Amino acid sequence: MKRLIACIALLCLLWVSLAGAETLTTNGGTVLDTSALPHCVEDESVPVVFFIADISPESLVAAYQAYLSEEVLKATADKDDVFTESVLFEILASNPDELKKGDIIDYVKNKTNPLPEYMTDILEQVAAGNTYKTVLLNQMSSYSYEYRSAACDIIRSILADSIVNTTELRGWLGNLNELEADREIIASYMVEGDYDNAFALANMLPSLYEFSNEEMNEHADYLSMLNLYRNLHQAGRNTRQLSEQEFADVEEIAENSTGVPQRMAQNILEATAQRRFADCPTVPQPVPEGGRGFSTGEINPELYGQAMGLSVEAKPNPATTWVAINFTLPGDAEKATLTLVNALGVKVASYTLNGHEGQRVLDLREFASGVYTCTITCGDYFQTQKIVITQ
Repeated sequence: MKRLIACIALLCLLWVSLAGAETLTTNGGTVLDTSALPHCVEDESVPVVFFIADISPESLVAAYQAYLSEEVLKATADKDDVFTESVLFEILASNPDELKKGDIIDYVKNKTNPLPEYMTDILEQVAAGNTYKTVLLNQMSSYSYEYRSAACDIIRSILADSIVNTTELRGWLGNLNELEADREIIASYMVEGDYDNAFALANMLPSLYEFSNEEMNEHADYLSMLNLYRNLHQAGRNTRQLSEQEFADVEEIAENSTGVPQRMAQNILEATAQRRFADCPTVPQPVPEGGRGFSTGEINPELYGQAMGLSVEAKPNPATTWVAINFTLPGDAEKATLTLVNALGVKVASYTLNGHEGQRVLDLREFASGVYTCTITCGDYFQTQKIVITQ
């Protein structure tokens, strides 16, 4: 309906601006016979009115899609009392050949009531050979990227505050509309003991992100891990007090699942059973005496960092309100990153370390009780330290 109304307005303008002409010829060769327009009244004291009843939709659409001349487009642009900016923009965008000449774009930029800058930017891209749809898709993609970058900056700012506003944090995480962000929201509810909201959101994930069968299998393991944490908390236990069946379930997920639930299970086993799940790189090793060349073996990247001089120590441990992280960086390095990850595998804090060696005191009052992994990363090297927080 909106397009038909715009077509009528366009025909009205063409008839009025070129009054007296029996026919109008467009650049595309389309001839419009103005004498065929019914029930039109021309009088200087009254507006021109068209009655839709006697005009076929086909003729209106044909007229609307026709390639119009520069003269007609400029006349259209001058009729601010007839055409809204959006209608004028759509008419201009439908005539790329005239846009390529550049004159009409300059005209709508500099007229008494110019088109908004964002509209003329799109018209210039259409004139350069891009389709209207492609320009809009590119703009949407650019807007999405800028919006996400801004949201991530705000999230980092919230996490850097001395007191984290979890409600605000969850709001901005939700604005990202991403699976990992929603899982971090779930983790924040779990830490607070708000299991109703945690599981309500967790159960919505398959429909929100249209999980495949494989993803549904992973999601089932994810729900199992959430249930484990809920049961432990409600029973007043921690991950070092698993029953035999719970331990077996965690082992099964750690070894055979994928993605987030696998990492959650592996974190528990690394903290409580000294199990290691690092994906160690292979490096050449000297062949035993009597052999030739090199054999291939595995090297633990954490031990490699330690051998290069990287070290980390947390005191006191377990800790309640604060913990001091003593560190030494490898070689002549002067900067590193310290991250704190909870038992759910969610990064809860990140700090920059400056200096070859030193101490960083962390305020733990805002963290829930549990086992956390403290990791110092410096280039290709890293060292980890488990920290137990008891509130």
